[in-house]
Amino acid sequence: MSENWSTRDLPRPNAFIQWKGTNVCMDCYCTCGEQFHIDADFAYAVQCRHCGRRFEMSSMVEMRELAPDEKWKGCPILIEVVEYEDGPTCCSHTEPVSGPQGKDGKPE
Repeated sequence: MSENWSTRDLPRPNAFIQWKGTNVCMDCYCTCGEQFHIDADFAYAVQCRHCGRRFEMSSMVEMRELAPDEKWKGCPILIEVVEYEDGPTCCSHTEPVSGPQGKDGKPE
């Protein structure tokens, strides 16, 4: 397998996850049909306990565009990134808004 598989280009929309060794909770679905659950730190690769197949975790994830009139029932949607001159970049969350969003995160 290619060294760059986990960071390969995917058709847009997509997102890059920067794994920082933090914990993860995930449901895995193996090609053998087995489903298993992982609660772990440093889950860069997983192994199916049923068939023994091993899987590398990708840093690229798919994104699905929401229709303008679609309501999302999850937590507030991230709509802006704040960059500080002397510090790290952080994200701020607001309540979901409808319609296209401008660079300021407000409806156009």
